[in-house]
Amino acid sequence: MLDPIPAYLIALQPFLRCPLTHSGLHHIFGQDLVDFHRAVKAGEITHLDGSPVKTDFQWGLINEDGSFAYLVSDDIIAMLPDLAVALKPEAVKPEMLEMAAEKQNLRSFYDEIGWTADERGDFVDATRFEDLRPVSAEYIERCHARFGKHLTYSGQFFLDIASGPVQYDAYARYSLAYNYHICGDLSVRALRAAKERLGPRGIYMLCDITNIPLKDDGMDGFMSLHTIYHVPQAQQKQAFAELARVLKPGQQGAVVYSWGPHSPLMRWGMVPWNIWQGLKGWIKRLLGRAPATGAEAAPPPAKPYRHQHDYDWYRQEVRPLGFGECRVWRSVNVTFMRRYIRPGWLGRTLLRILYAKEEVFPHILGRYGQYPILICKK
Repeated sequence: MLDPIPAYLIALQPFLRCPLTHSGLHHIFGQDLVDFHRAVKAGEITHLDGSPVKTDFQWGLINEDGSFAYLVSDDIIAMLPDLAVALKPEAVKPEMLEMAAEKQNLRSFYDEIGWTADERGDFVDATRFEDLRPVSAEYIERCHARFGKHLTYSGQFFLDIASGPVQYDAYARYSLAYNYHICGDLSVRALRAAKERLGPRGIYMLCDITNIPLKDDGMDGFMSLHTIYHVPQAQQKQAFAELARVLKPGQQGAVVYSWGPHSPLMRWGMVPWNIWQGLKGWIKRLLGRAPATGAEAAPPPAKPYRHQHDYDWYRQEVRPLGFGECRVWRSVNVTFMRRYIRPGWLGRTLLRILYAKEEVFPHILGRYGQYPILICKK
């Protein structure tokens, strides 16, 4: 006997669309689902690229013309184009199989490295790219709370695109007044970890931010944290456009972006440290203590692809899409914090002063600092 279709899938189905044809989707159930399982086991139907379907799936969704199906396994909805099941091989076009190398890099990094946890339970992504020291904890938590002020407070669906494992408590709190927290990500490892945190109030979907498999105007709110600057350079505008497209009119969502090397505050703020490091290197060479090179030097750790545009790009390309306001999330980056903020009361005091300045000058520090919040109102 087949299990009943879960409530979350029934609730979301009217809002889903096929990422390949952009048509609506409906459930495969009853005898059709039985026949579908049989056809998969017999090898009669395959994924888009012709590979056999190996997933032990629970439910399925099919598009309106019956050309593509999408499987649900362990409550994760596989909505990436390369994971589609081709029911009509003649409908498959070469461009459907393409995935940018940058996205493949990102998917591999987070499945294999980024979302693995150490013995303390911290994810590699956080240990490498965040400041987890106690001295910084209060400041970072207050920045998380600041972001929440720019989200729609409640509704049915809260979209968390490139959610990762929802690694901080604050990320889960943003959606507490919603019926469902939709976690969308390229990484199946991330979604499994997100499911452990959110449980049944989450909906878990393998998907691409540049081709969100949701219909227009359906989400009550959204967030995207530290995601879009990892999207291929030429597709970042499309990612912003997709978020604006799926947002319900009258609602609000927000993105944390990074200006990267284009942040004047960080560029000038690191000058004293760079001068000091150069001076130390010169002294070591003078004393015959040159740093290790060649075979003695450790290889750099793997990093995910990233490209940060500047403020002018945002103003010309993104603001017209509905992201009309730029405010500060955090004005300083992790390198700055690790270099200048020392443990103890003085470090905490400096960060409290910094936070207060960010509250007084949110637009200036959003433009010139490191991490802006780009707010979409529809």
